[in-house]
Parts: sequence; C-alpha cells; structure tokens
Amino acid sequence: MNAIRLHRRPYRRTAAALPFILLFVVAIVPHVPAQTRASVGIAPLSQTGGPNTAAVAETVVGTLEAVLTMTGRFQPVLLNNRQAESVRPGLDGTAPGAEDYRTVADRNHLDNLITGSIGTDADGRTVIALQTYNRRDDAVTVEVTENAPNLFSVFDAVDRAVVALLEGFTGNPVAFGTLTLAGDWQPERDRIFLDGATYDVSGARITGLLAGEYQLVVTRRESDGATTELLSRTVEIEPDGLTAVTIPLRRVTTGSVEVIAGELPADQIVFAPGRGEDGLAAVVAVPPPAVSTTPRGTAEDLGQDLAGQSLVIYNYPPAYDALVAAFEEATGISVSRALAEDPAWRLDLALQTEQPPHVAFMSQPGPAFDLLDLEIVDNLYRVFDRAYLQQFYRRDVLAFGHPDPVAYDDSDRSVGLTTAMSLKSLYWYAPSIFMMWGISEPTTRSEMIRSLTQLRRASEAPYSFAIESGNSTGWMVTDWIEDRLLQTIPLEEFDAWSRGQVSFRDPVVEDAITRTIRTIRRTGEMYGGIDGVTNRSFSETLAPLVAQPPQAGMAFGPSFLAQWYQDDLDRLEFFPTPPENPENGTRRLVGGDIFVVVEATSAARAFIRFLNRPDTARLLADSLTAEGQIGNVVAHNAAVPDWYDEPQRSFATIIRDADYLRFDASDRMNREVGMERFLTGARSMVYGSDIAGTLNSIDRYRRDSLR
Repeated sequence: MNAIRLHRRPYRRTAAALPFILLFVVAIVPHVPAQTRASVGIAPLSQTGGPNTAAVAETVVGTLEAVLTMTGRFQPVLLNNRQAESVRPGLDGTAPGAEDYRTVADRNHLDNLITGSIGTDADGRTVIALQTYNRRDDAVTVEVTENAPNLFSVFDAVDRAVVALLEGFTGNPVAFGTLTLAGDWQPERDRIFLDGATYDVSGARITGLLAGEYQLVVTRRESDGATTELLSRTVEIEPDGLTAVTIPLRRVTTGSVEVIAGELPADQIVFAPGRGEDGLAAVVAVPPPAVSTTPRGTAEDLGQDLAGQSLVIYNYPPAYDALVAAFEEATGISVSRALAEDPAWRLDLALQTEQPPHVAFMSQPGPAFDLLDLEIVDNLYRVFDRAYLQQFYRRDVLAFGHPDPVAYDDSDRSVGLTTAMSLKSLYWYAPSIFMMWGISEPTTRSEMIRSLTQLRRASEAPYSFAIESGNSTGWMVTDWIEDRLLQTIPLEEFDAWSRGQVSFRDPVVEDAITRTIRTIRRTGEMYGGIDGVTNRSFSETLAPLVAQPPQAGMAFGPSFLAQWYQDDLDRLEFFPTPPENPENGTRRLVGGDIFVVVEATSAARAFIRFLNRPDTARLLADSLTAEGQIGNVVAHNAAVPDWYDEPQRSFATIIRDADYLRFDASDRMNREVGMERFLTGARSMVYGSDIAGTLNSIDRYRRDSLR
C-alpha cells in the first residue's frame, strides 16, 4: 500500500480551506527521496484585465505548489519570467507551440510544465486558464478554464481550476482528508505511522491529500526509553472529513482512586457506544458508590459537620466568586478552582490530572453527554431526585442537562444543573433609524420582512453582523441558523436534529441554513459587506447601531453583547425573534452556565444543594450585575425580573414569558460535530463554500462518529 493514496471520489476544496493549505505542507508530508519525484515547472501566469489579477495569479501558483508538494509524488519548481518567457499564453487566443514548451522543459530539466493566464473578459468575469505540458508525450495533455463572475467567487474558481488540472495531470482524483487522534494522546511521546510512513506533527491532527484506506499504527515512548504500540488498525480517512480515532485511556482518575486498565476485571471496563471491544475509546469505570437520593445540602440540612472538607470546582468564572465564598462560609468546606490550560472546555483532560475536580463549570453540555454515557461524570438524578429539582426550575431548563430532551420525561438522566442563561433569540436595533422611517418593532415574521424592506428602501444597511472570534469564529453564524430553525420546525425535530437524529441535509433544516447564509452573503444586506462580517470581532456587532449617525438598522446577536455597550445602551433597543407561526408559541434560544457533578462527594452534593436555594439565586443575580454580566440572568424559578435593572430586566422577562426554551444546539452536540464541524462549516459557508457540500461533510462525519 502506498504512503499516499488518492481517494477514488473527486473532492472540491472550499475557499475556506485555501489559507490553511500552505501551513500544513512542511509538517505533514512524509519523506520521499527527491529523485523519485517527477519535476513540475510552474511558469508565471500571464495577467491582463483588472487590478486584482496579480493577487489571483499568486494564489493559483501558491495553491499549485502546495498541492503538488502534498502528493509526495512531484517536485514543483517555480520558474521566473526569464526561464519561462516563451510559454506565457495570453487571453487573446495566442498560445505557445510545442517547440516552445519543449525548449523550456529541456532547459530547466522538467518532466512537466504548467502554464496559464489570469484575465478579465468583456462581461467582467475573472478567467483562469491553465495548461499542462508533458515532456514524455511532447504535448499539452490537460487544459482547464474556469470563470468567476465576481471577486467573491474567485477563490472557488481557483480551487476548481487547480483540482481539475491536477486530477487530469495525475490521473487520480484529488482528495483532502483529516485524521484526528483523541483520548489518551500525548504528542510529545507518541508517533503516528500511516502505511509505514512517519508523520511527526504537533498535536494530533494530520491534514492533507490523505483520503483513502491506511494501516494506522501509534506508538509511545515510555519513561524507561522503551516503545509501546498503543494502536494498530485499518482506518478509512474521508475527504475533508474529520476521521477520528480514539486512543484507549491508559488511566482514569476518579476522585482519589486511580485505576489501571490492565488490572481491572472485564466487567469494569466500559467501551464507548458503537466502538466494539477492540479497545478503542475504552475507559476505566469504577463501580459507583451507593448514594442516597435524599436531598442534601448545607451542614445544617445534612445534620453533619462538613467543616474541613474540600471541593475542587473546574473552571468557574469570577461572577461566581461571591457565591463560592458564601458557600464556604455556610458550610466550612474549602473550595479551590481548577483552571483549564486549554481555552476550550476539556473536562476529559482535567480528569486525568493529579487533582481532578469534583464539580465542573461549563457552557457546552455536549462533550459531557459522552462522559455521562461512560459514567465518568455523575448523573444529577442519582444525586438529587427529579421531584426535588422540579421545585426550583422549569421543565425545559432541567432538560438542558439531558442528553435527549425528546426522552426527558421518560428517563432520569442529566449531566448537570443550569444556573444562569443568556438570550440568543434577539435582534438589536437603532431606535433613531426605526423612528425616522416609521418602523415599529416587529412581532411576527411578516412584520419582520416589511421592516427589512423599509430599511433597504431607506438606503440603510439592514443588518450589522460580525463573526470573528479567534478559534471559535463561526458561533454567531450557528446561533443565527439555530434560531431560524427553532422558529421553523417542530420542537421535537429541533431536539432530534441537535442530537444527530435528523440530518443537516433534511430539506427543512437545509432550507433554514441556506436562507441564513444567503442573508449574510447578500450584496447590500450587511454593514461593510462580507468583509465587514468576517473581519470584525463579534463584540463589534452593535457598533454601527450606536454610531452617530447609525450606519445600520439592526443586528442579530445575544443578550451578552450588552456588556460591551454599557455606555451606549440609550442608543439601543431590542426585540425577541418574531415567531414564524404565532400559533406554535414563543420559542427562545438560550445559552447558559451548567454545573456538572463529576464525583458525588458530600461536599459536591452540598454545593449543588446550595445552588438551589432562593437566597443563593438572589446572590448570583447581584453578582452577575456587579461583574458586568448584564446579558445573563438567573435560571432559578425564584428569580424575578425586578431583581435587575434594564436591560437585564427585559432579558429576564422575555425568557420567563417564553412558551418554550431550547439550549444552543451546537453546544449540545458532540464536541467534534458542534464545536468543530458545524462551527467551521458555518464559517466556510459564509466565506463562500458550497452549502450542500458542506452540510454533506458534517452529516458524513456525524454518521461516522455515531457508528
């Protein structure tokens, strides 16, 4: 089996992937001796027409060089103008002859030669024309022409042209793939081999021309210098998929008990669903201790002295400092905060440290659902019974911690307790613009459409929208998609989609996603155009609305955007997303803070009990306000809007009065699906990638991850 095998299905790389290809070339290409590679000369491309052709030409050449290198079969050689002066075709129809190609190939010792031109035709389209000369055949063997109707579509055209050229040139489909290793992966000690070729990478991800079937071997260098084989199996790497392989956990620490997998009887080893008994995703599970379902809490409630006990809480933010201090004073329990080195939520890694947490704070429950299935975190309903919790929280808030809200009423399983919420079904607007043009706050979908029509006629940008958020760029897009979907489909379908039981290519789901993406892409719809959307931080979303005069009419964005505009709130108003069909009731998408019980110690149970007290709810409300978290409100039923000043009071009222609440769907999905595939897919669709193809990729990965 070859070190690199091209996939049999052609793959069209999206524009979003383009900037990243060059980053991977040095890191991921296995060593292939230079003499075994065919030399391919890349001549400077002829340029005529518009001012942007130079940038397009540079992109084409860079992409050709990167992809040829990544195949491991070719040695690209960049020629200068002098070396290739006789083989630069123009858009006027003139082209070099066979003798010209032969001369340049012989002079530069090339096996193949790629030439081409970039120009603008009479209709203003960017035209990309590429040819390949094969010295063995002494002829141009492949010719490709692609048109881009506007600059926004140029990168897609570049991709199509390069892929088509190389598929014709190599005789194989060009297919990118990604292999990710998870679980007990230690990049400083472990090595990856694909069909015997070594891949030394930082981290655990390999991306390149990898689609196909491989024999994957992972080895670890032990502390004594010996090498241990951790994994050996055949893997199928999907084109542009995220093929995931989980390394068996060697050790899991639960509380103060350390267990070595090899020393456990078979009935104490738990395997991830669908992974079989080959050791993949195997984790160690200690039989859970018997825990009473009797409600427990502070020292006086428990009838026992808890002073001197300790509690480790993972990653809770400063807004909870006052609450934790009050808990320590009430119980005598000493609390310490375990912080995450990784900015992403990685409780699975925190559990393997010397001081694993007893309770964890999180805002994305999706990853914890897998840990709940594996009994690595505790079931909230094994700590407190349902009837006790229902005294303090509405049904749909309790369902936020349930892996499948559709089955919530029929199952006593929950990953944790929601303590605070932010509103995501929200539109902000500039009141001066609405007043000037006689626009009222829309309360129905038809009124919303009329408001947008009026804003367009007023020559105002209807929307402001900004998505840049570092490694998390794209979550603003997924929020908007989810809110539109929540208003459109039955609630049970929305829940099923979030849990992987309804496809991204489901017609109604795809329609909601397509409409949202097209709104963002539409010319004249967004302040600053697509560059304004992609290059500004999400925290700048409301800036055009508070400008004097305002530069946009309204913006979709969560309630916590308010914290960046506390001095400008007098120039902002907002309204909740109008329902698609008022007869279906008001539906609100929210995010939230969730506490997960990792190990149900007496101190951990006391802390969860403390969170349920009405006086604690008031303390948290005051703390959120004091910390400037004016976009967040307390989830406890005791919390009332009058506890807050505006705009928190209105946020609390909208959430309280909603007929139905649903948690951010991407945050409820499996980590790799929601926080990687859906998020990056949403981002790439905004950048211009094919919507159907992107959704197919997400679905394909999700199917594979659930097998």
